Amino acid sequence: MLFVPIMTTAGGFLNGETVLGVVLLRHQKEAHIDGRKGDGMTVDDFYKCVAYACLYKSTGENVNAIAGDELSITMIRESYPKSMMRELKRLGIGFAEYDSGIYYSQNFFIPAQFIVTQELKPDEHRSLRILSRNADEKDVKSFIKETLGYVTQGEKADVQAVLKVSGTANYHLYEKIRSEADMKNFLDEIKNEGFNEGISQGLSQGRTEALEQTAMTLFDMGMAVDKIAQAVHTSVNIVEEWLSVKTVKQ
Repeated sequence: MLFVPIMTTAGGFLNGETVLGVVLLRHQKEAHIDGRKGDGMTVDDFYKCVAYACLYKSTGENVNAIAGDELSITMIRESYPKSMMRELKRLGIGFAEYDSGIYYSQNFFIPAQFIVTQELKPDEHRSLRILSRNADEKDVKSFIKETLGYVTQGEKADVQAVLKVSGTANYHLYEKIRSEADMKNFLDEIKNEGFNEGISQGLSQGRTEALEQTAMTLFDMGMAVDKIAQAVHTSVNIVEEWLSVKTVKQ
């Protein structure tokens, strides 16, 4: 069973924490809202995902076009968020472990599940594990090889989305894999099957985020904006835009 995002609806940085994206997931006929936050995931992040789900429910072309019982929320994190879970439990929203690394909500009006990537079983749920910011190289390579087994348009759309999000989160790892001779044939086949767009989009976004982070680091070290622009090979206007966003978040 392929359980993956099919449409990215947001991404970037939130309160200094990396946000890999808020994405719409498709699992059979269900619509899932997935929020992947940085290490500081809190109860507020849970309610933000709830808000996204409710907004999505309201975007149908006519009344109840998107049925409420077709919604669910999925949140992914590398380690178990003890503080968030403790607060949700206090509020009467419990989570029970369904399988290693997979927790299902109890007593909440929108079904929610929480994925802890570090706890997922080896060789299972690979499409979820590679969405982590620290994806394992073996997992990424195995998933790339597995993509050739997906043939329907729906499966291909899912794979494209996984590769885009994973490529953004693991830019340097994907660049390394693309340079390896033993992966060249697989990547060529992926390109021929139409999967290359997902990797390309992910790497493009990942490269931009890497440059943005570099620019912010150089600015914190006292480097002038024009020098930063030269260092990251972009315009002064773009660097100023990055820095203005950082200032607002602070």
